[in-house]
Amino acid sequence: MVLVFYPLDWSPACSDQLSLYQSELPDFRQHDAQLLAISVDSLYSHGAWSAVHGITFPLLADFHPKGEVARRYDVFRDADGLSERALYVVDGDGIIRYCHVSPELHTIPDIYELFEQLDKLRSAPVGLPTQ
Repeated sequence: MVLVFYPLDWSPACSDQLSLYQSELPDFRQHDAQLLAISVDSLYSHGAWSAVHGITFPLLADFHPKGEVARRYDVFRDADGLSERALYVVDGDGIIRYCHVSPELHTIPDIYELFEQLDKLRSAPVGLPTQ
């Protein structure tokens, strides 16, 4: 599973990032990876935004209590009231095998690096870390 934390539905970089992931869904499927994206926006915002952008993978609302999930992953920006742009690759046992927090909020993580990490996870012996 790839857990994608993104700041806000309607921001340009978030729209670019999640639209890219939508266009690459076949590659995610080839890597046996399910995408789950999460932001502090409401369910209603997610619905409207995903309809406009054609997003078909699940969007989770970290809306109330605001940012609680992002806090648990240590990627909530208290001063801004939103999450960092971050990726977590979680294996079938619920173990985080890869984490990337973008150095700047508007920087979209390299999708090829993400696919490399998914390849490592798929080829790693059971029970061993990928990094």
